[in-house]
Amino acid sequence: MDDIILIILDTLRKDYGEKYLNPILRRYGFVYYSNAIAPSPWTFPSHVSIFTGKYPAIHGVHETRDMKIPKIRIREHSRFLTTQLSGMGYNTVLISANSLIQPNFGFRGFNEVYDIFWYPEKLSHKDVEIIKKYKSKNSGYLSTAINLIYHRKFEVLWRAVEDVILYKKILSRIRRYPLDKGINKAISILKNLDLKDKNFIVINLMEVHEPYSMKYPALGGIVTTLTGKVTKELIEDWRKGYQKEAEYLRNKLEILLGILKQKGLFENSLVIITSDHGQLLGENNRLGHGVFLDDELIRVPLWIKYPDALSEVSIDNTSEESAQYISLIRLYNTIIEAAIGDGASSLSDKIVFSETYGNPSPIPSDKLSPELKSRIEDIEKHRIAIYYKNFKGIFNVTDWKFEEIKSYDPNIKVTEDVVKHMKKEVVKFLKTATVAKVPKIKL
Repeated sequence: MDDIILIILDTLRKDYGEKYLNPILRRYGFVYYSNAIAPSPWTFPSHVSIFTGKYPAIHGVHETRDMKIPKIRIREHSRFLTTQLSGMGYNTVLISANSLIQPNFGFRGFNEVYDIFWYPEKLSHKDVEIIKKYKSKNSGYLSTAINLIYHRKFEVLWRAVEDVILYKKILSRIRRYPLDKGINKAISILKNLDLKDKNFIVINLMEVHEPYSMKYPALGGIVTTLTGKVTKELIEDWRKGYQKEAEYLRNKLEILLGILKQKGLFENSLVIITSDHGQLLGENNRLGHGVFLDDELIRVPLWIKYPDALSEVSIDNTSEESAQYISLIRLYNTIIEAAIGDGASSLSDKIVFSETYGNPSPIPSDKLSPELKSRIEDIEKHRIAIYYKNFKGIFNVTDWKFEEIKSYDPNIKVTEDVVKHMKKEVVKFLKTATVAKVPKIKL
């Protein structure tokens, strides 16, 4: 096997992936796994888990009460996929439309990096860096503006507003934003890549990430949810826009796969397509992602096209009937073992987890009502989703209790024994994470 391609369709829900992408990807020989679980409901920890094979509790790159975007960084790279594959002679390439999935946030070790994230062109480089510093990824333009005001960056905010207005009226018609958030540029870059004998190519595409229309470019995420601004009109706008983006992504993704074939990067390559997390589109009167552990956020689509050399040894992996749950952390071993040529170990586990530690973005709280402050205090807690057999539980680590346990099978009830077993597994998971963080003393 020569090449490894990892395509992350940022913010793609499982149900939309099944409906719009599965028929096409099946024709290309991909195996679809319907039981994949993202290790986090937002971009950064989920990507780091894929790149390290560890849960957020173990790799430690996640939000806390004091550590929010844009301060979160990756510090340790010894286990990173790029480090491992570079040591095996792979040429490593990153094509990313996500402003967080960049070397300045710690995604290092790539020989080539292509940043296809869009920002207004008339802003200076210094302006862009300031906006990135205070950018609130999950809450949209409004929260970013609040952050700029809070830090007295009035001139930068004014220039940004001018450019957004200009872009809304003129440039969006030319570039099709927000429908296209970089995939056309990714296709063009991929077409012209000067590739080596062995390549590890990571592509992050943001088409199904908000915003979905210029009518609501600044609303979404946790701030909208907390402040009760989730109107029926806004939900309808998001749902229509999300569907339109999914259809657009489907058509463009087929073009991208065609280029992989033309460049000889498909037939004997390991090609993985998945999502880092999903999106709430009005469920429980919530929009966006980044805090909650709803299935719409952490159950994600996963497709793998195995190279010919691995097709026989991977037969157990590709059986949906024999699979249980698959955490995206398992992709690490799949990629490393494919590079070594040892075949592929099992993807599935009896028990998998997903975690949240609170809101990823800072929310200025000095002028919030006591009620909103109380809501924010409630979400700033460590919670773990645990999937076991037909059950899913959400355990509040901060308050040390299960907030919810449900059965996916109406004929199987949640018994006291099930609760005890799931709590035992949560405790074991937390102990493993604690041990993993204790520095090893060299004797």
